[in-house]
Amino acid sequence: MDAALDAGSAVWVRDPDAVWAAATVREAAEGGKTTVALADGSDRVVGADDMLPREDTDGEGGAATVDDLTNLTHLHEAAILDSLSERFTRDVIYTATGPVLIAVNPFQRLPLYDEAAIDSYHQQGLLRAAGIGGDSLAPLPPHVFATADGAFRCMMEDAGGSAAQTSLEKRPAPDGAGSNGGGAGGSLGLAAAPSSRNQTVLVSGESGAGKTETTKLVLRYLSALGRPKHRSRHSIGAARPHLGSAHRSAAHDAAAAADAAADAADAADAAASAADASAASPHGAAGGAEGSPPASPTRAGAARVASVERAVLQSNPVLEALGNARTTRNFNSSRFGKFIVMLFAEDGILRGAGIETYLLEKVRITHQGPGERGYHVFYQMHAGLPAELRAELGLRGVETHSILREGGPEALEGMDDVTDFAETVAAMHTVGVGGAEQSWLWRALAGILHLGDVRFEAAGSAEGSAVSSDTRDAAARAAALLGFDRPVTDADAAAEGDDVCAASPDGGSATCDGIAALQGALTGKAIQVAGDSIRTNFSPAQAQSAAESLIKVIYSLIFDWLVRRVNVRVRPSHRATDSFIGILDIFGFETFKTNSFEQLCINYTNETLQQHFNAFMFRLEREEYESEGIDWTGVEFADNQDVLDLIEGRRPAGILALVDEQCRLRPKAAKAGDTRTEEQKSQELADKLCSKLHDALAGSGGGSNPRFPTGPKLRRDACFTVQHYAGEVTYRCFGIVEKNADEVHDEATTLARTCGNALVRQAFRQAEQAEKDAAAAAEAAAEAEAAAKAAAGGGGGGGRARRKTASAASKETVGSKFRRQLKELMGVIRLTTPHYIRCIKPNSLQAPSIIERPSVVAQLRCGGVLEAVRVARLGFPVRVTHAKFVAEYAPLAAKPGEAGPAELRKAVVAALRGGAAGPTGSAQGGASGSAGAGGAASGAGAAGAPGAPGRGGGGGGGGGDADDDEDVDEDDAASRAETARNDDLKRSAESLIRSMTDEVCPASGSFQIGRTKVFFKKEAFAQLRRSLAAAQGQKAVAVQAAWRAAWQSRANAAEAKLEELKAAQRAAAADEAGAGGLAVARAGRFQLEREQARTRKAELEAQKALRQLTKTEALLTEAKRAATAELRAKTDIAHQHAALQKQFHEVQASLKETYEEEQARLTSALERRTAELEKLRGGRVARESAAERRAAAAEAEAERLAAELSAAQKQLVSLKDDLDSQTKQREADSATKRLLLRLADEANAKAVTAERRARRWAAQAQAQAGPGTLTRP
Repeated sequence: MDAALDAGSAVWVRDPDAVWAAATVREAAEGGKTTVALADGSDRVVGADDMLPREDTDGEGGAATVDDLTNLTHLHEAAILDSLSERFTRDVIYTATGPVLIAVNPFQRLPLYDEAAIDSYHQQGLLRAAGIGGDSLAPLPPHVFATADGAFRCMMEDAGGSAAQTSLEKRPAPDGAGSNGGGAGGSLGLAAAPSSRNQTVLVSGESGAGKTETTKLVLRYLSALGRPKHRSRHSIGAARPHLGSAHRSAAHDAAAAADAAADAADAADAAASAADASAASPHGAAGGAEGSPPASPTRAGAARVASVERAVLQSNPVLEALGNARTTRNFNSSRFGKFIVMLFAEDGILRGAGIETYLLEKVRITHQGPGERGYHVFYQMHAGLPAELRAELGLRGVETHSILREGGPEALEGMDDVTDFAETVAAMHTVGVGGAEQSWLWRALAGILHLGDVRFEAAGSAEGSAVSSDTRDAAARAAALLGFDRPVTDADAAAEGDDVCAASPDGGSATCDGIAALQGALTGKAIQVAGDSIRTNFSPAQAQSAAESLIKVIYSLIFDWLVRRVNVRVRPSHRATDSFIGILDIFGFETFKTNSFEQLCINYTNETLQQHFNAFMFRLEREEYESEGIDWTGVEFADNQDVLDLIEGRRPAGILALVDEQCRLRPKAAKAGDTRTEEQKSQELADKLCSKLHDALAGSGGGSNPRFPTGPKLRRDACFTVQHYAGEVTYRCFGIVEKNADEVHDEATTLARTCGNALVRQAFRQAEQAEKDAAAAAEAAAEAEAAAKAAAGGGGGGGRARRKTASAASKETVGSKFRRQLKELMGVIRLTTPHYIRCIKPNSLQAPSIIERPSVVAQLRCGGVLEAVRVARLGFPVRVTHAKFVAEYAPLAAKPGEAGPAELRKAVVAALRGGAAGPTGSAQGGASGSAGAGGAASGAGAAGAPGAPGRGGGGGGGGGDADDDEDVDEDDAASRAETARNDDLKRSAESLIRSMTDEVCPASGSFQIGRTKVFFKKEAFAQLRRSLAAAQGQKAVAVQAAWRAAWQSRANAAEAKLEELKAAQRAAAADEAGAGGLAVARAGRFQLEREQARTRKAELEAQKALRQLTKTEALLTEAKRAATAELRAKTDIAHQHAALQKQFHEVQASLKETYEEEQARLTSALERRTAELEKLRGGRVARESAAERRAAAAEAEAERLAAELSAAQKQLVSLKDDLDSQTKQREADSATKRLLLRLADEANAKAVTAERRARRWAAQAQAQAGPGTLTRP
């Protein structure tokens, strides 16, 4: 604290549970310590640094009634936290902090966003823009609609400027990507449109704070204001300053002709769009009433606006389906950033839009943490696709796919995947993704799921890998759905048009082996060595990593393809747009237990936005000081440029540049004989990166970098720490180099680029075209830079710079691309007027009516809200208008010879009415002002500083024709009258300060008097408030004493008069008795009666005066009693509130403790399980090589045994066949033997007979021939 507080002062003290707790000072102790009494009755001794002043607010609601936190008397962390907490408990979720809107997520539906609310904020915006109502117009509470309306009004106020300098004309779309084809590397084309009338609404906050829903509300409101019925030329504030009459006539004629042509073109576009939508819709209803030709060009233009509005709003379900997922912090977390641009014509009609996306979280496609899910679309497909189509795509359930099994529950509470899928399909039709394209999309996404199920194994005893036998079915499914089995040639792919996806998949037959093509692309790559191409085979782990990389690149390019389709649908049609409002929905500052490359990029983004936020807030303060004529010297704001240099610097190299360097230096292929695992290689890269970062960034010459602390533990753990504006964050180096490189080797890219899936093929072709465009842009920038250097005498080298830049652009890393995108984004934002919305997540349970104060404070710090408060407190944070200052503090005018309170008040009234003399007696006349002019002077910043972005109501020039000389004269007269009134009020304020005594008047240098306000330092204003309270107390005591003395004097006079009358009555009675005359007696009696009547009247007056005095005293006593009772009641209520708050905190602490215990238990179990897995993984890593050899040997042995078994089985079959053959042979042999025996017997018999005959013949012949001669018969 800046100064000690008296006993009884209300304060805030630091509290471990509530962050800041309400207390009252009891007494100041020794050594700068103070004893305070807490609301629960306990005492605590605190130091000066642990205590802040607290305003003891009166009235119902207290801090909850403050719509703008800058109006709090004490503007610090405790007061802001208390106000937000009190408002949240009353379901008041929106609070302003100057130009920043704080939105606390209620986690419930609130009746704040119906059409009536849109109309209310729209009408008030129109009235304020036209300068109608002033302060008499009751302000609506802070709201996201009010912020959107403010952006729209700021755009329209300046829309009459030089349109030729800022026109966003339609540009031809490169290769079908569409004009303004953002999201996938295409620029929205806004850099060529610098204009202060362009606006940006920046929505930020941590995951679960409600950024996406807030963005939807902003889009909805701006879309409503961009409808033709809202932008009627007869509506309030429609007239704006234009060119002179002669120029305006020509411009008007040209604009009318252009509008007529554009309306005719819109008619054709509307009919074509309706036909396309109707044809694409499976139910034939996508086009609706747009299917019929419009009756008139005006109707066609309105149809075009309605079509753009629907497409913009319906792009959210599409992008959420493929870009949102369940995390531990948010059930519908956006895992990408987006910049949505709403393009408006000069008359405020919505003409088109564009979307650019940033940093889609690719790792979630293949891996999710415990309790989390992958992207919604995978679960929606399983729940919403028809059963026949699910069977055709091979979708048998979420739990059957590897890349979805790691996460948490399949179904989410409060989300219906079936309903969401139907909404997604309908939204796709609206944004121009027809039925045929959706069929290609479902096939591609299903192919990704099946590709994630593919596993790889060692290819026998040789080096390399192959698809495992048990996942060949998944590989076949993936190849068929992604079209790897039906490739097209590069020439055919290059010759395809933008309608390649218009034809539905025909399910044609394969032209090659899809599994072989997939395996060949993922299990090795070709390396050029001395002009020769040498193929390097991958290990199973490397092949698995290559498959995951291919999955990520296919999915991310599909997401970019959808963004391009949305941009094609919503781009401006056939006319120029004059201005735009951008809505940035970006990830908030993140810090987790383990932070990696994603968190580094996210926090780098927030550092950049925070610097812009600080500069903008500082600029607003400076402009107000300058417009008021207040000294601005000596006030500085915190600049985090050193953090940005640490991250994005090039000379010297920052973190991103050093990561890029490690990406270039890492080996492209494994060396022969390298047996390290992929995890060991990644750890080695992490160690090298960590060492490089600490050596280069921790400080030179033995010094230290306060933004980059170092130490042996960080080096040992391969981590580095960055001191961000929101706190210290430690990042783990493991995996950063690989994530930054995000490489997919050429074989896999070629496989996907020429695949048979038309959507995937087109997505790759558009991405390659975007890379070529980026390279061309980089080369053009390099040429321009080289030309500038040459013109400045820098010499040559331009050719080398161009070649180097083009080469770098063609090999852009993730970090370099994101840095370039962020630079382009900030280039657009810096040329616009920003409007900030900070979303706050009240609790981690995502439950309504619960606020966790420590978490809220942390988010306020991370969101820069407290930094905005700090900037607002610089210099003279308390600003009081002159009229209010004189009206409230006139009782402090006590110096003789100066104007007193009554004269000062009269001077203020005269100044507000315009024309009376001031308190110093000088003539201060002037022209009579318009009604409500004083409100502009008394309202804090109602008129605004000239040229201040986002300020002012546009009071001048909104009520008539700006070309009319009479209007100009009236504006000048009103301006002069306003200046005269401000001067009168300023003199009144100066006179009041001069009349104050030295004890009351603030010290010199603690205040300054501006043109419309008095600026105070906090301490001076607090002193002034105490003096006013004391003066008002003294005045009350004096008034009471004067009343008592006056009534006592009147009572004494009445009693004296009564005594005189009684004496006269006695004298009259004596005179009557002495005279004896009847007439004299009658006259005396008559006189006596008259005197008695007067006496009775005097008595009655005296009694009345006494009764009045008694009544007054009774009223005073009753007032004292009531005040005492009220004070006692407030004390009792405070104690009851404290008791209830204590009970609430106890219950909350109990719930929190239970939650933390359960979380600790689950965390412990998870850590144990993780440790077990790490241990198993470590063992696996240590034994992997031996295991692979043993596995190879076992497989070889198994193959040998299988071969032997097969041979044995064949031999067994052969033996069985032989046995059967032998059995049959034996049967045949037996019959043959019997036949042979019979034939042998017959032959023997014949032989015996023949022998006998032969002997007989021989004998006969011998006998005939003689001895020694034998002749055959």
